[in-house]
Amino acid sequence: MAGGILALELAIALGIADPRFSKLLLLVLGAGGLILVLSFPFAATCLLLALVGSINFPAVAFPVGPIDAQPHELLLGALLLVALVKPARPTFGGLAGGALIAFLGLLSLTTLLAVADGAVPLSGALPWIRPFFVYALVIVIVRLFPDRESLRRLLAVAAALAAFSGLVAGLLAIGSGAGAALNFSEGLLTQTGSDGTQRVRLPGVGLAYGLFWLVVVQVVRTSGRERALWTLALAGIMLNIAASQNRNMWVGLVIGCLLMLTFGGAQIRHRVVIGTCVLAAGVTLMLTFGFRVDEDSRFAPILERGTTLFDPAAVGQERSLTHRAEENQLAWEAASANPLVGIGAGTNFGQSFGEKRPDGTTHSTNQNFLHNQYLYLLMIGGVPVLATFLVFLGAVLAPVARRPDPTMIPCAVGLVMIMVSAVVMLSFSSLEMVAAIALLAGVMVAWHRGEALAPRH
Repeated sequence: MAGGILALELAIALGIADPRFSKLLLLVLGAGGLILVLSFPFAATCLLLALVGSINFPAVAFPVGPIDAQPHELLLGALLLVALVKPARPTFGGLAGGALIAFLGLLSLTTLLAVADGAVPLSGALPWIRPFFVYALVIVIVRLFPDRESLRRLLAVAAALAAFSGLVAGLLAIGSGAGAALNFSEGLLTQTGSDGTQRVRLPGVGLAYGLFWLVVVQVVRTSGRERALWTLALAGIMLNIAASQNRNMWVGLVIGCLLMLTFGGAQIRHRVVIGTCVLAAGVTLMLTFGFRVDEDSRFAPILERGTTLFDPAAVGQERSLTHRAEENQLAWEAASANPLVGIGAGTNFGQSFGEKRPDGTTHSTNQNFLHNQYLYLLMIGGVPVLATFLVFLGAVLAPVARRPDPTMIPCAVGLVMIMVSAVVMLSFSSLEMVAAIALLAGVMVAWHRGEALAPRH
């Protein structure tokens, strides 16, 4: 033991003192990190969720061969290695896991083909395909979380991260000094939309959106101190979604409400109906007694953006929607010309947008993404990539439909909400949304696989 500690100290000292031994230092640190992941897989998974689904941390990269790996990628790689060599449950998730592996393999193949054809350089393709590999978190959860209690705890940690992110988003939205202190990536956290509204969109908004109804159910079903904590989490999650000003999420919550009323059971149905009536009564009273928000108020942009949902004609005239109609047309033409292998991730399909520079000027930039994510997958990977991804989603939701479970129904509703938003939002390819989908899918698959593999007495 003492000898090992001395060897470790020697390796660290050499790596710091002599640049020639820096690789030795990285190797030692990597081995130590892998041992920690092997010993504490639950904590490592929670840390992974924090890195990709809470706030924007300072950018850090580590050279791994020809690429600079980010901390969450190294951690995910370590978790995958542990899941493969020392699983708590010997399964890859059945049809859902198989479809996911096929999806990632086909997506990689189509992108490599595009690189080989010269349609896009490897350096141009990597940034667009790397977020997809966070879907591998599904395999990690399925193989390393064998019992339902650990899955419940993982969901609770994710909800806490979403709530904390909402608190930070709220502080940023009101210009608080505390929020500014946590704004590690200034200029990226607060974004101005094409309609001129100032919005705060932190990575935690993905988990907030996907876990919203799960947290609502926990508020209804718990009591005492536990209910108080879940209520605080719900407040943070609602603040996160409101500060993001993502109208598609607001619509998604309404759709989720309808699904919960249909499938959530009598207790949930009763509480949701009461809550909706109270909210409607409050809005009616505010309108009746002339409630107004000053134009210079911090809440004015949120209120104004929300009221556009009741004015379809105004929404239809927004520049962002006309731009999306153009991009969909170009993407469909590209997909139709390459139905089997697509054009590859990161390949330009003819669309551009005006990107604002730090100095306030705007320049035209190639747009390599698409808001309609179903069409996006079809365009970059062809029919096989889109088909395998849809099979993956269907295989995740099917067991919940066959054997409705009170804990899994809100998770399924959250996943369906993300699927609905994917028509107009980067729900399948942005890092924070990929993390939310992977968490929900992994928990649902592991939940039902655990039931199937449980010993029968």
